[in-house]
Amino acid sequence: MENKSWTVTYRNRDNGQRITAAVFAVDQQQAREKAKADGREAWEVESIEPNEETLARILIAEFAKKQSGHFACPRCGKMTMDAESVTRNALSRRVGCYICDTCGTVEAIEDFAHKQDSLSTWAIVREPERWHMLSWISDNIKIDGHEGTWYIIDEGDFQITPDVNGEPQTLTAHLFLLESRKFGDEAACLIVDKKKQIVMEDVWNGLDDLEDAGWEKARKIECPVCKGEFLREDMTFTRDCHGITCRLVCFDCYDKVMGKGYDGEYYTEADECIEEDY
Repeated sequence: MENKSWTVTYRNRDNGQRITAAVFAVDQQQAREKAKADGREAWEVESIEPNEETLARILIAEFAKKQSGHFACPRCGKMTMDAESVTRNALSRRVGCYICDTCGTVEAIEDFAHKQDSLSTWAIVREPERWHMLSWISDNIKIDGHEGTWYIIDEGDFQITPDVNGEPQTLTAHLFLLESRKFGDEAACLIVDKKKQIVMEDVWNGLDDLEDAGWEKARKIECPVCKGEFLREDMTFTRDCHGITCRLVCFDCYDKVMGKGYDGEYYTEADECIEEDY
């Protein structure tokens, strides 16, 4: 049997931090044996899934961040979503993304039968361009004004700070480096955003060419809870029991930290112990 790539998620028992790594194995059992964190007692294997499943999960999560308006159901691909308000649709049991009511029922039936379809079977994963999404899964990408099809060879988060109405404004974007499927490295590459809008043409030095146009790698911030690094737009502030701004955390940690309605311990003015002449 042929080896394939598996994504292993490790969790630190002490602080809850998570990291991922790839292993090559014939099946999930062999992948789990190879993934054992020998000599690292604080770390445990939390999950193992095929690499294509991880890529699908990332793509769907990216779409969920901007999910609004009139669009097809990302699971089945049919125009059956409630366009007036995205929250009127069913929330998927597999990943934090809204799907049509029919797909919501299908997932409930799958759970009852203890059988779940892979995320790689979702319509948005098979045809991400229909939802204006690009990812490493994307293939045979068509770009208006350019011959043939393209594929992704690199990507990254970048920012630029132009003057907008006389004021500096920082714009952040996830950009993709595309190579021509027909001409390969014999032709110049393109750099596009998630909506396939061209950011730069005639690219010969990869994403490094962005620096000459004023772009720089986006600065990331460490989440104090999970210790992961995120773009500022992927983080939000928590609030304490009196609604006062507390910590800047990632969206996943926000839901956990604010589970009881506020961050930290409940306190009153008496607990603050502020001196009168302070």
